[in-house]
Amino acid sequence: MRCLRGRDEVLGRTVALKKIGVAPGGITPDALRAEREAKLAAKLNHANVVAVFDLVEEVQDVQIAQGLVMEYVAGADLAELVRQRGRLTPDQAA
Repeated sequence: MRCLRGRDEVLGRTVALKKIGVAPGGITPDALRAEREAKLAAKLNHANVVAVFDLVEEVQDVQIAQGLVMEYVAGADLAELVRQRGRLTPDQAA
């Protein structure tokens, strides 16, 4: 899943946006699981865990898309790192 960088206009901060589910006509079991996980993740507060700020829903026609609004952490993502450097050793992955 790819995250996009966005802007929280109310609080004036950069955030990460992650789409977690699209379901024609309703919410799927996967989307419900993602919602439960988002609620649990939002309760965590640790320097090494990205903060979850919100779970949002967008309805377009008959599709419902859910997304997480999370703390933005600058840096390359794993896919980009592997493209640049190739396969990671176990130590690098850890």
